[in-house]
This record gives sequence, C-alpha cells and structure tokens, in this order.
Amino acid sequence: LNLNPRNPVRVLGSIQSMLHHHEIMTIVQKIEKAITDCGFSVYYQNYYDINRIIDFANFPATLFFLLRAFESENIGGIRYDIHDVQIMFAERLPLDFTGQEAETIIDGCKKRADVFVDSLALSADLVLVQHMGGERIYGDYDINLCGYLVQLRLREREIKC
Repeated sequence: LNLNPRNPVRVLGSIQSMLHHHEIMTIVQKIEKAITDCGFSVYYQNYYDINRIIDFANFPATLFFLLRAFESENIGGIRYDIHDVQIMFAERLPLDFTGQEAETIIDGCKKRADVFVDSLALSADLVLVQHMGGERIYGDYDINLCGYLVQLRLREREIKC
C-alpha cells in the first residue's frame, strides 16, 4: 500500500478500501480465499452434509468445517473471534484401490495441507493461533475417499492502516 501524504484523497480512499475489504468478508470467506490462493478447490459445509457435497465436488478437493468460535481477542478496541476449523484435503480412491495406493494419495493430501498451513504465515486475512494436529482419513462416505484432516485455531488478522 503506497500512501502519499501529499494526496489526502488517495490516502483516504486507500484506507477506506482496506477497511471495506475486511468488513465485507466473513471468516468463512477469508478461509475460502486462503485455500483458493493456494490453488486448491474448496467446499464449505457442515460435517453432516459431506456426502451431498462430495457427490458434486471436483477432486482433489478441500472441505472445511467451521466448528465454533473458541474465544475472542480485543485488539485496538475491535473484537476478533478465534475459530476452531477442520480442513480436509481429500481425493477420490479408485474402486479397486490397494492400501499402498491409498497411502500414496494421503501423502499427497498431507503435502497440500502443509502448503496451506505454511501459507497462513503470509495471509493478509488470517492468523494461525494453534495447529492442533492432523490425521489420515480413510473414507466412510458415499464414495471412495481418503485424505488428510487438520484441525486449526484461526483468528482474523487485525486491520493495519
């Protein structure tokens, strides 16, 4: 952001643009943006609707579930909620898959999860508060699916002018 103090109209417009960007995006939209910025397709829904989502998803896919607001922080007089989020990096399995094929696919999903978690350090919208671990997922869904699930605690990044 290049703020030229000699042009107050531009400075005001730039600040308003930054504030507008942060005000109109929900936490869900910010998470979706962070995932798509990594080049991954993303689907948001609650856990119980996952079978409906995966029927129409383009794989490899990233599915995430906003679990709850864990707590909030007051930074500069503005309250920022901290959310627990589960993000599953998933891929379809062939119908006649072997255990080794599943492990190879899950390893690829874990690499995508690592790319995403690492990208949060550069995110303009989100702060990684805590990485609570990950686990290999073997599908118990309507389609053969496996992947890697991470559970994160995220907070919206404070607005800096």
